[in-house]
Amino acid sequence: MKVDLIDILLFVLIVQMISFAMFLFFSNSRRMIQPGKILAFFLIAKSLCVSNFLSFRQSSYFYEHFPHLFYFGSSFTILFGPLLYFYVKSLLYRDFKFKPVYWLHLFPFLIHFSYLLFKFHVFDADTKRELLSAGTAVIFSPSVSLGLSIALYLYILIYTLTSIRLLYQYKRRLEDHYANLEQVYFNWISLVLYGFLMKWLADIWYLYEVYVNGDYQGPGLIVSRLILFLLINIMIFKALR
Repeated sequence: MKVDLIDILLFVLIVQMISFAMFLFFSNSRRMIQPGKILAFFLIAKSLCVSNFLSFRQSSYFYEHFPHLFYFGSSFTILFGPLLYFYVKSLLYRDFKFKPVYWLHLFPFLIHFSYLLFKFHVFDADTKRELLSAGTAVIFSPSVSLGLSIALYLYILIYTLTSIRLLYQYKRRLEDHYANLEQVYFNWISLVLYGFLMKWLADIWYLYEVYVNGDYQGPGLIVSRLILFLLINIMIFKALR
C-alpha cells in the first residue's frame, strides 16, 4: 500500500472531525446544545465523505480489508448544505426547533442512500468485492456522473448562500435595535460559512481537473484538502478557547 501526504492528511482529518464532533455532542454549554449537535452531525457527515474518498485512493487495501466502506460516505455529501443551514439558523434563533417539514430538506439524501443501499450496501463483503472488480457496483455513464456532480455542488452552493443571506439579514435587524453586537459570535458563523464556501470553490476546481483534464492528482485536490484541514483546525482552536 502506497501512502502519500494527502492520504495522511485525510486520515488526520477524519480523526480530528470525529473527535471534534464528540466534543460538541458532550458540551455542557446550554446555549450550544442544539447548534453543537447539528455541527457535530455535519462533521460526522464530512468525515464519512472523506473516508469514502480515502477508500478509493487506497482501493487495493480497502478492497481486501474494508470493502464495506466503499460508497458508504458518498450519500452524506448531500447533507452538507441542509446541515449547514440548520446550524446557522439554530445559532441565530434560540427558539429554533426541528420541525417535521424540515425532513423535506433531507429527502435527496434519503433517495440517494436508499439507491446505494439496495445497489451495494446490503450485500456481504465477497459480493461487494465482485461488484467492485466487475465495475458494476454503481453504474453511471461519465456524462450522467458529471451532471450529478454539478447538481450536487449547485445544491450545496444554494444552501451556503442562503445561510450567508440569513446571517446578514439577522445582523441588520439587530443593528436597528442594538448598538453592541456580539462581534465574536458573528465572526464565528462567518468563519464557518466562508470557510466552507472556499472549500466549495476548491472542489469545483478539482471537479474541472477530473472531468476535463482527467487529472485525479492535480493542485485542486491539494488545495481543497488543505483548506478543509486548516478550517477544521481553526474551528477546533476557537471552539476550545
